[in-house]
Amino acid sequence: MSLQTSSEWQARGIARILESLSRSDGRTGVQYAKLREYERQSLQAAMWVCTPSPEDPVMREDHPTTVQAWCYSVSRSGIGFIATTPLEASIIGVGLILPLTIKWKLARLVRCRKIPQEEFWEFGAAFDGI
Repeated sequence: MSLQTSSEWQARGIARILESLSRSDGRTGVQYAKLREYERQSLQAAMWVCTPSPEDPVMREDHPTTVQAWCYSVSRSGIGFIATTPLEASIIGVGLILPLTIKWKLARLVRCRKIPQEEFWEFGAAFDGI
């Protein structure tokens, strides 16, 4: 599976949405900083998301449920990202693409919303409590 956008139109939409979410996260970050245990960092990068199951528990890019996603914010306790499809599971595998490897981590979905007038969904996932 390769990380590619289907068109230049989609690539521009992804960049626009990620920038908008990063700006919004920056504005609310000041307000909620004292309540958060870990500092958030803006990170605009492609990533993988899969839904591990008891029958196929290994998180990997060629897992049958793996979808491409794009990150806009990350901290030690969670991640914000977008994808073109809604996710049904409450526990997901998040694959952050690093130089020479993919770092997989289990996460619990805490936010899922359709972005108005767009073909994307926005998600928040927590790494803690799993």
